[in-house]
Amino acid sequence: LLAKAAVDAIFEHKAKAKTPVQAIALIFHAALRSDHLGFQCTGLPEATTKGGFAPPVRELPKSQFLPANWDASKNQVALRYRKPGTNALVLRVEEGDDQQIIVCLEPASNKEPSSQNLTFSLGDHINMDSWNAALKNAPAVAPTLHYKSLASLLTNFCRTFDLGPVNEGISPQEVNAALYVDNNLPQSKSEFIPARPMAVPPVGGSSMRPDYRTQVPSTLGEAFPGMN
Repeated sequence: LLAKAAVDAIFEHKAKAKTPVQAIALIFHAALRSDHLGFQCTGLPEATTKGGFAPPVRELPKSQFLPANWDASKNQVALRYRKPGTNALVLRVEEGDDQQIIVCLEPASNKEPSSQNLTFSLGDHINMDSWNAALKNAPAVAPTLHYKSLASLLTNFCRTFDLGPVNEGISPQEVNAALYVDNNLPQSKSEFIPARPMAVPPVGGSSMRPDYRTQVPSTLGEAFPGMN
């Protein structure tokens, strides 16, 4: 459900990426902004200043999906977020050696590189053949058609950075839809079937009383065994 929400957001805002690294950053950005995780993007991390005051941190308008110049670098993306009850966080996505993607989600106040990160091969979650083919015809690509295994990627992302279950905050209606449950269907009134009682030999005889649910007596003796 989180993967679907993230892909839907990218599609709705017609977001495009120039490189696969930017495409990976987009899916994490969309997931963080979703109702499931509840973060608000506050733009790009501010550059280190030598005096003076840092510019005020403001959330992006709801109509703005990404901050300006978010894709200035081909091989690295950094975006800043906040959420009630948490410190400001910075998402960093960059490409290492051998097309390894390194993802960090760390407090904005960190001075040293984070020791906790998520690492995976770019080809695990981007179809590079279709991506390269699409990039031949345009300078930027809508990434939603080129993702792979997003559910496992976002699950690992949430677990690595302790963001909670990926279905946190989902409404009961969405849960029912995910479980293919239709509560609008009429329910049968005869769903409960009591257990069949064990037959007990009648007093004074060895014959067993027949089960009238499956066998209809044809004589008085069959209906009342042991009464002769």
